[in-house]
Formats: sequence, structure tokens, C-alpha cells
Amino acid sequence: IMAGYIGSKAVLLSTTAAEVSGDADIGGSVLVDTIKGDNGTTAMTIDSTGQVLQSNKINYKIHLSGNVSIPSQTWTKLPFNTVSSPNGWNIGSKFDVSTNYRFTPTVAGYYLIGGVCSIANTECSYVLLNVYKNGSELIHWQGVEAGDQSAWVKASGASVIYFDADDYIEYYVYQNHSSAANAVGSSAYTEAWGYLVG
Repeated sequence: IMAGYIGSKAVLLSTTAAEVSGDADIGGSVLVDTIKGDNGTTAMTIDSTGQVLQSNKINYKIHLSGNVSIPSQTWTKLPFNTVSSPNGWNIGSKFDVSTNYRFTPTVAGYYLIGGVCSIANTECSYVLLNVYKNGSELIHWQGVEAGDQSAWVKASGASVIYFDADDYIEYYVYQNHSSAANAVGSSAYTEAWGYLVG
């Protein structure tokens, strides 16, 4: 380990790490492949091609464990409860997949969120997929069908929204057929996703 300076700031240098206390003015290039927080957790890596990776950034992609019956003309919360690799993840464990089926980021910022819900073998003419924030409707996505017998109708969308640390969102679906119909459980047809943009 050697002591040195970047600008006027003291720096501890080794073959594996450098620590800078306070602000530092740096002229020229800084060569680095891993940036860690002060607790040692990797915040980002930069590979040899210049790609910046943030492996611990809050994000989720989840789906249903099976088909869910959606009553006629009734808003129904989708119980997203399955995280299965490689088609699903819940980095940071901010999506509650066991009790409330909601996303609470705990870190304020802008998030890209999205979802899709497919209703199978139905004669409904439309499907609505809504995102509720803190219990109130925030986003509305709609899928329309001609009402053909045994049709599959899908609603999907994505949007960027701002969260405070304690805000939460839930996904609700509505279908207008005269009887119940199934939201398809496969991740290829019904899922939710989101991640921290910044």
C-alpha cells in the first residue's frame, strides 16, 4: 500500500483498491473496473468494452404461478407471486411476492414500470390493466378485441413514474365478459416488470 495524492486529496493506493476521502479534482483519465460503496458492496463495474453494469440496481420481472380467475366486470388485483430464473428476478427484493403483491422501492427516484395481462378463451371485447399507486389509479392500459368467441385479449403498457421511498404500486385487471375468465399464468402472457432509472 502506498500513500499518494489526487489533486490536493490524500489517496491510499494498492494493487486492488484506492480510497479517496472528500472531493478530488482529477485531470486526465481514471482507469477503473469496479466501483464500490463505502461498505464494500459493488455499485458498478465497467468491462473492457466500456459497458457499465449495475448488478445491484433495484429491478423486478415477475409473473403468476398459474392461471388466475378474473370475475366478470370486477377490478381484480393480480397476485404476482413467482420469480423464476432465467425469465424472472427480484433484485433488492422490493416486490412483495408473498403477501401484498406490490412493489415498494424504498429508494426514491424515477422508475420504468410495465406489465401485460392476457385473458384466455373469452368473448370479452376489452381488457383493462391498471397500475394503482398508494391505492389510487395512476396508469391505464387497454386491449381491445372484436368479441370473437374463444379469443385471447391482451392489455399491456409501460411508463416512467416517480416514487418516494414509501410509495407502492399494484397491478389490477378488468375484463367485460359476462362470466369469469382466466388471466394466463405463463410469463409469456402475464407479467410485471420495473427498474430504477435514476
